[in-house]
Amino acid sequence: MAIRSVTVFMAVGIVHDDNRPRCAMCDDEIKHGTKGRTLFCTKRDACRRAGIRYNRYRKRNKMTDDEALEKVLNGRTTKQS
Repeated sequence: MAIRSVTVFMAVGIVHDDNRPRCAMCDDEIKHGTKGRTLFCTKRDACRRAGIRYNRYRKRNKMTDDEALEKVLNGRTTKQS
C-alpha cells in the first residue's frame, strides 16, 4: 500500500477486482461468480451456449476440465500420448 500510495479501502477494491472471475468467451466480469469454478457468463447467447457445451463435454464425454474448455473455445482437443 505504501509503494502504490493507496488507502486501505482502495487496496480492498483492487484486490476484489483482481479476484473477480472473468468469462472465458467474452472476458467480461462475472457477477456473483466464484473464481476457478465459474467459467462463462450468461449475458450473451454465445457464452450461454459455450457453458452448456462445456458441461455436456464434462458429463457425457467424461473429458477433463482442460480438454472440455479447449474444445469449447477452439473446437478441437489436444491429444496427449
